Amino acid sequence: MELQRSWGILPNRMIGAAENISTGEMLIKLGPLVIILLAIVYLVIWLIYGKKMIVAESYKRELLTLQPASNLASDRGFLVGSCLIIGLTLLALLLQGVLGWKASYIAACGAVTLLALNYKELFQLVKRRDYLSIWQGLRETQLLFFFGLFIMIGGLTYAGITGFIAVRGLEISQGNIPFLSILLLWLTGFGSAMMDYIPYTAAMIPVVKHMGSMLPSAADITTITSLWWSLIVGTAIGSGVTLLSSMTSMYAAALSDQEGGGLTQRGYFIVAAPISLLLFIAATIYFKLFL
Repeated sequence: MELQRSWGILPNRMIGAAENISTGEMLIKLGPLVIILLAIVYLVIWLIYGKKMIVAESYKRELLTLQPASNLASDRGFLVGSCLIIGLTLLALLLQGVLGWKASYIAACGAVTLLALNYKELFQLVKRRDYLSIWQGLRETQLLFFFGLFIMIGGLTYAGITGFIAVRGLEISQGNIPFLSILLLWLTGFGSAMMDYIPYTAAMIPVVKHMGSMLPSAADITTITSLWWSLIVGTAIGSGVTLLSSMTSMYAAALSDQEGGGLTQRGYFIVAAPISLLLFIAATIYFKLFL
């Protein structure tokens, strides 16, 4: 389930940036829910596949021959420095609320510092005039992907689609924010199950913003923030319902096909859909009691 990675996935970073939600706040509010949902997933998986999870001796011997250290960079200075920078960046993100820094600035400083630490390779690329490698590196940063997302969000907002959805949601809920939060939780789960959850989250962010701006001024800010929690949890659970809803599921299907497992959309849905339904029910109860 995608929610277990908290701030680490793109939709959560997008939502955090849109509403200035800190990593620490996200961890406090959703951490207990993540533990509950993980416990449900592991329990169901154990009940279904527990007796089949027997590793052959040949596989055990093959795993023991692997050398994890062989995957580390040969430049120990860069290895230690990068670990230190990543650790400090994560610590700054967790203390974001105390420090008063924006998450985007913290992440950008960490990225620039890592680039500076790897200056030798960058200088070699420029010296060799290897512009193709530089272009490939830019493509791997998903710059074009983000560019397309921002265009899509702007188009939806300009066309009035986000406002229409927000107004309809408020009409259905009659201004009841707890009910609206649960309704948004289930609707976002259904929507993210039908398509990749990253563009879906990008399209829903202006909708939730529009809902927040249309709510009565007397509404408590903590209560309004529950709409963002619904978007985070709904897309996280919904992204695991079908193979098409996340790149992680598609990648797992590809690996399964290479190993001869043949993980199909139908086979995956038969197992994942009931588990996701249990997760939505547990999340609804958690929202009702704590959020």
